[in-house]
Amino acid sequence: MKRKVTADGTLIEYELTRKRVKNINVRISPDGKVSASAPYFVSFGAVDSLVIKCKDKIVRARDALSKNAVRELTATEKKEFKNALILLTRQTMALFPEIKTPFPEIKLRKMTSRWGSCNAAKNIITYSTELYFKSEECRRYVAAHELCHLLVQNHSKAFWEQLEKAVPDCKKLRKKLNER
Repeated sequence: MKRKVTADGTLIEYELTRKRVKNINVRISPDGKVSASAPYFVSFGAVDSLVIKCKDKIVRARDALSKNAVRELTATEKKEFKNALILLTRQTMALFPEIKTPFPEIKLRKMTSRWGSCNAAKNIITYSTELYFKSEECRRYVAAHELCHLLVQNHSKAFWEQLEKAVPDCKKLRKKLNER
């Protein structure tokens, strides 16, 4: 059943489901909808009170969901961005004279939890379309990170030493990249 509560001027709509559970549970789905489940014997007022009490968490979760929403690029944007990434990767490859493989194949795809990936065995680097919305220095860091995987295929101490040798401010750039 649909319910509405107002907390500090914020209207929160939620779906209430009665179940054989011991506690009242409030959840936010990936699309931002709020739902609550409660035991049959708990009053509407008690559920409403808990939803109101969770208002700040609900607002923060919805904000995070909207910030993390994957944006779509047009075909033209994708093509231009891929060409820019190929050029950037070529320029960044100069930081790694130890790389003896030919220039890697560059791919672009929608990724929600990574900025890029490297398949060293197939000599393929794949970048996230989300990099489109990041600064040039962040993109350069991701290119260096993925190129470094052509030398060291894991995130061992040797990998981070190699990356820091090529990109001295890599820690600062990594932190900046992950600020959403």
